[in-house]
Amino acid sequence: MDQPLWRALFALAFAALAFVYLPTLETLHKRWSELSHSYSHGYLLLVVAAYVIWQERGRIAAPWRPLAWLAVPLLIGASLFWFAGFATQLTLAQQLAIPAIVWCCLVISLGWRAGWWLVLPVGLIYFGVPVWDFLVEPLQHITVVVTQTLLFQFRIPAFVHGFYIEVPSGTFEVAGGCSGLNYLLVGIVIGILHAYLNLRSWPRRIAAVLLVIALAFLSNWIRVFALVLIGYYTEMQSEMIDDHDGFGWFVFAGALVLFFLLSRWLLEGGAAPARPVSGAINWRLAAGRAWIAVALAAALPLWSYSFNARVATAEAGLPSPQGAPWVGATPSWTADYVGFDAQQSWRTRLQGRAAELVALTWMSQEQDRKLIYYRNRLAERRNLVAELEPAVIGEIRVNRAVVRSGAGTRMVWWFYLVGDATATGALESKLKQLPAYLSGDTRAALITLSISCTSRRCEAEQQDEALAQGAGELLDGALVSWRSDPA
Repeated sequence: MDQPLWRALFALAFAALAFVYLPTLETLHKRWSELSHSYSHGYLLLVVAAYVIWQERGRIAAPWRPLAWLAVPLLIGASLFWFAGFATQLTLAQQLAIPAIVWCCLVISLGWRAGWWLVLPVGLIYFGVPVWDFLVEPLQHITVVVTQTLLFQFRIPAFVHGFYIEVPSGTFEVAGGCSGLNYLLVGIVIGILHAYLNLRSWPRRIAAVLLVIALAFLSNWIRVFALVLIGYYTEMQSEMIDDHDGFGWFVFAGALVLFFLLSRWLLEGGAAPARPVSGAINWRLAAGRAWIAVALAAALPLWSYSFNARVATAEAGLPSPQGAPWVGATPSWTADYVGFDAQQSWRTRLQGRAAELVALTWMSQEQDRKLIYYRNRLAERRNLVAELEPAVIGEIRVNRAVVRSGAGTRMVWWFYLVGDATATGALESKLKQLPAYLSGDTRAALITLSISCTSRRCEAEQQDEALAQGAGELLDGALVSWRSDPA
């Protein structure tokens, strides 16, 4: 009689877990809702996971043992991994932690035997986490090579350079979406599901997954080659050139039909493995353990959100720099960054020339509003005249660049200020964010010092060691004030 109530409380515990981690789940939703992209199958994975859990509900109803509490350290470790991603604004790290956190909570609630059978459905979610993007470029290269080979065999005149394929009637780009990563990920999930539910032995299951991977590759190569042929013979007039995503999924569907036919002919033998009869779960105890697990998993996120909220109310920006007669001024040039909490600029003299110091400061960072972000760059490509080797000037290491500003150019020395530490690279900046966050200083800033050049590419300024030394002294003086009196 009380079972529906305890089941509802069990489900409510995991709903509360989803609410706590909602900001991270929203980043996954953003990727999963982008149609015709590599991870647009994400919500389908949730349906597949639910189906597998339903199929294995008898095994999941295994008896609970106290050893399930040994999953608590794993849960704390997964939460710490999420926290490290949150503190450094590494969205991927936060996303990777979510399935692990859910699985640990399920183990604590239902036991290790249930957790073993839940590895597959929860693990399938990782095929929707954008950790597989490192495969895009290799898959692009393979697709270009295969397409080039087929065009040669069919005697179609084509010139290939990089990811571009030129035929007499036009040019095709094998972009990231043409790598076939989406078909590969979906194919692997379908292959794993089919093998697990219908095949009896591990060699057959592995063979099924390898078969679907091969067919996923083949379907993408056929798609790209067919589109080039269609463009060549129709002189780029076919509607299919613009609607190639739908055509790709049509070809992939044909590959899946072939997969199931070949799998049934070559791999399936005997009856499919029997599913156990549903057992009984003590939902009262499961609900209580679930709430304990969720409370443990929610502790770090709730503290982090509260800490960020307190930081957001602090006064934004850095104190006025010391060590030189700096005066506030409107800058002649600023880096192409967005999302910062404060922009400050000062001006002084450097060897008789006007030098501008600009600080773009984030008091706290969030998804799509952070220092290291794909949208943020020192300058647009057309305005970036030269990127020079980093150098040590004064007491710090800085990046150097020449940028176009109006009708002239500027020599720029720049670095990241993370808490009290400096960094020149994006990864170095991310790594230093964690200790800065733990110390209670969430500031992160882009610092640029620039002067107007006397030549188009700042040749004289690049070679002037005295000028660089003077710039270093100015930055050293500014850093003393910023480090000793954090905002």
